[in-house]
Amino acid sequence: ISLGLVGSEMCIRDRFGGMRYSDETKKQKTHPDTCANFFTCVILGNPALAAITDAPVDITLDEWTWTAGLRYHVHQDLMIYGSIGTGVKSGAFSSTSDPVGDYASNNLVTDPEEVTSYELGIKSSLLDNHVNLNFALFYMDYEDLQVRIGCAQCGPGGIPDRSFSNAAKATAKGFEVEIVAFPTESLKLTAGIGSLDATYDEWVGGVEDPRRGEEFFDVSGNAIALSADWSVNASAQHTTELMGGILSSRLDLSYVDDRYSDGSFHNHPEDIVPSQTLLNGRVSYRPVEDSWGVSLWVKNLTDDDSKVYAAYGSTFLPAASNRAQYQ
Repeated sequence: ISLGLVGSEMCIRDRFGGMRYSDETKKQKTHPDTCANFFTCVILGNPALAAITDAPVDITLDEWTWTAGLRYHVHQDLMIYGSIGTGVKSGAFSSTSDPVGDYASNNLVTDPEEVTSYELGIKSSLLDNHVNLNFALFYMDYEDLQVRIGCAQCGPGGIPDRSFSNAAKATAKGFEVEIVAFPTESLKLTAGIGSLDATYDEWVGGVEDPRRGEEFFDVSGNAIALSADWSVNASAQHTTELMGGILSSRLDLSYVDDRYSDGSFHNHPEDIVPSQTLLNGRVSYRPVEDSWGVSLWVKNLTDDDSKVYAAYGSTFLPAASNRAQYQ
């Protein structure tokens, strides 16, 4: 259920706001396994399955969220705005082979994730509407951020396992700049840049990985995985009429700064994924009076083969194979 409100004063100042009510219930059924040791679980890949078991608890959500803001039109080509809003993500079940045991050890469900977000921005139109320039400054304050953690020997038969948990507090702040230009009626150019600083503000006992000497400790102040400091995007699109149809050509460029891979809570140097630049292209043709079209596209024109994932292997892998990397 959602409600909204918009007010205005002489078309110069706009007030807006809204509320949303969420009522949600989640249930879980699982096939517990009776895998007793490493050999039958991993080597043979054949754990014995017991009867289907219901989780001993349901996950419920019963909460209101809201947003409120103000837009101020300095003149018809410049608008300044600010907003505050709240959001919620319902709790989640961990993948489990023993829901009763995991619930007893407080390892089955997470609490809801809540966020309060603040945003200030400018939207403008320049050069007789040939250029649009937008800027946004944001700050997001998370409570009980949901994260997936690993445990080296928590799975059936003592094998590695992953589960959901909550980090106490986290923040993400930064800015975004976007420019859209129309040099001609047939050519559209876009460019954008984003800066992000996302960290765990408070999380004691985040994760354990004794395979490389990492134990439960305070990860407060560490960067959140996959949060690159900088990102850049640009595109050029050209359209023209050809033989009773529209011929479109487009190039897209994206750059993402180096960042820690998924699951890197300790910010270990070996978990860094290097920066990557991708160039994609597409040419399309669509007749004006028909419903069909044809496209020719290619991804990664420059054949960038940078690593995009890094993870530490499980205890049974040879030392030389402990690093998993994907390109």
